[in-house]
Amino acid sequence: MPRYVSTRCHCQSTRIQMTAGDRLPSVRQELLDVEKAMQMCETYLGMMGGALKQYKEQLKKKQDLLEALQLAQPQKLDGPKPPPQGPASSFDRESLSAVLEHMHSYEAVQQETLKA
Repeated sequence: MPRYVSTRCHCQSTRIQMTAGDRLPSVRQELLDVEKAMQMCETYLGMMGGALKQYKEQLKKKQDLLEALQLAQPQKLDGPKPPPQGPASSFDRESLSAVLEHMHSYEAVQQETLKA
């Protein structure tokens, strides 16, 4: 089940659901912006020096957490492929490769999978 980050819009009472993967690009971009500001000795959101360094560390932790959440989300899998047309083919029950090939070809047909 995907994990969501909820944000509340200040101008409305609508909730926006965003996955970790949705938030990750903006966090990465902000981290780049902070690093650029640090290199140019500029302010970023009114911060400089130690405060900006601390903010960068917090952003890095946020990026790491979002990456971990993204990796923890189950990947969407396609369903079983349809079986070949026509009657089910026969196979050598003593050959492991033949059994596995039959199971793979007929994965959507429970009866054929059980035979294999």
